[in-house]
Amino acid sequence: MLPIEQVIVLTKLMIKPGLSFILLKNDNITTAFRILNNTVTYCCDEGAYDDGWFFLGMMKKLAGHPRQFYERMKVLSLEGLLAYYSRPRQIALDMIHKALQVCYLVGGQEVYQRERQAFVRVLEDDELKYVTNF
Repeated sequence: MLPIEQVIVLTKLMIKPGLSFILLKNDNITTAFRILNNTVTYCCDEGAYDDGWFFLGMMKKLAGHPRQFYERMKVLSLEGLLAYYSRPRQIALDMIHKALQVCYLVGGQEVYQRERQAFVRVLEDDELKYVTNF
């Protein structure tokens, strides 16, 4: 894996200039979203939270496209993850709870389990119990 600084610069070079063109085609949105998803997650792992919030903002723009339902759910999860590391803990847990509840209600069991699993390695046992209690 590249150092976080290189990942941030490369992602900005790939995504930012063409963001307006990405919205023209669904395949482009999906590809850009995957890149941004990986970058935000890596920013969390490396403690680059300000950069993570920047890229999450780009993801929110992409998720606003009418056909991007799953992506909107993913933005909620990543927003909770970033908040967990960089905001008051209870606010973050409430955000994660909301994201997982949405996944459970409308995304089906497979989507819910995948999103829940992403938090298993991050949250304490009592926090995981709190965010999955619905």
